[in-house]
Amino acid sequence: MFLRKIASSAAFCVLFIFLAACQKKESRPLSFPQEESEFPFSESGYEKREELRIGMLLPLTGPSAKLGDAMRQAAILAQFEYGGDHLVLQFYDTKGTPEGAKMAAYRALEDKNSVFLGPVFAQEVEAVGDIALDHQIPVISFTSDASVLSAGVWTTGLSVEEQVSRIISYACGQGKRRLAVMYPSTPSGELSLRAAEKSAFACDGMEIVRTVSYAPGTVNFDPAVIKLVTRDVVRFLNKKESEKTEEERKRLSKIAGPSLEKVPMSVLLDFDALFIADDGNRLKSVTSLLSFYDVTAKVVPFLGSSLWMDESLSQEPALVGALFPSLEQKGYETFSKKYEEAFGTKPFALAGFAYESVVLVSTLSGQAKETGETFEEALTNPNGFRGVYGLFRLLPDGKAERMMDISKILPYGRFQTIQPAPSSFPYPEEKTAFPSDEWESSFSW
Repeated sequence: MFLRKIASSAAFCVLFIFLAACQKKESRPLSFPQEESEFPFSESGYEKREELRIGMLLPLTGPSAKLGDAMRQAAILAQFEYGGDHLVLQFYDTKGTPEGAKMAAYRALEDKNSVFLGPVFAQEVEAVGDIALDHQIPVISFTSDASVLSAGVWTTGLSVEEQVSRIISYACGQGKRRLAVMYPSTPSGELSLRAAEKSAFACDGMEIVRTVSYAPGTVNFDPAVIKLVTRDVVRFLNKKESEKTEEERKRLSKIAGPSLEKVPMSVLLDFDALFIADDGNRLKSVTSLLSFYDVTAKVVPFLGSSLWMDESLSQEPALVGALFPSLEQKGYETFSKKYEEAFGTKPFALAGFAYESVVLVSTLSGQAKETGETFEEALTNPNGFRGVYGLFRLLPDGKAERMMDISKILPYGRFQTIQPAPSSFPYPEEKTAFPSDEWESSFSW
């Protein structure tokens, strides 16, 4: 039954198209076979290829077992659709821990796998990196933490820095120049703050006028919100007239006369955009409290991450109108439909990354003989590839670069794309070398 479902889904859709945009030098487009076929690489007319063994390092037990199993199933789906007889997928349980990831990597080496796909979590990737480097095995992981990447260790994951850069660059283009940042005092929150500082510096004339942090276990956000909002009111109204700036005078002219209780807080704010490096229930708590002071996404743009594509957030009125970077959804919807037909459940978002990584490696291996490219050259094609979530490319330093839309939260669980992702990557002046002389891959197709 499962195989029939896989076969039927493969026959009607080729999800990925590898791109070759205009370059400074001529190159051959990389494309998936376009014939409708259950197993396109094993049809007559295709030259039989040498066996390619891929070891997938996933959390198949432990707290993240459901995620790992969804990624395993997505990989199997990709194998049946695009893998052919030459592709051998083998799965190894990392248990979601660094120790488990090390054991999984050693078992994958014993089974003579040529490429590792995974692990998922940053500490796992860090644990596997040295092992892969010692044995010259390329790693394509799924982490969003770029700090654990190194020579020969890539990720297809969406990094925090990339998301922050995209949304703040958009705000910059909309004329916003005074940015406030709220963030949890966690490693991810601190990373978001640093990324916001870097992105603000890159925008001509933008400055971060306020940063407010809160403990990760916070349930009472009043101190943080008061620090962000109400001190502006006190400072503004207590200033002598001669000390007010022209901009403050304009704001004062709007509120001359009313008592402090009737002053609209949004008029007094000294920031024109607010980046909140959080999501889920904490985000809803923060923004609900902000709305008490008349600060909502309709008054001052709220900026966030791709995790804001969460239908439950639109139930919080203060978040309606909030902006965030998002991956393209058209390809994911097609993938999700095929996955659900095959397995009876909807996939986790990360399952799409597992699917496209298997397709990526399998397809590039089939074209390498014709192009004469090494694994690294094919993988870091500056034109990139179109996958489940749209256009992406892998960089020589291991990072992934993904083109993202800018989306807006609407009521009733809806989202609106207000700026589509760019359709191509800028062509780099030249390919940079790997950052470490230790990486000299002996991998061959």
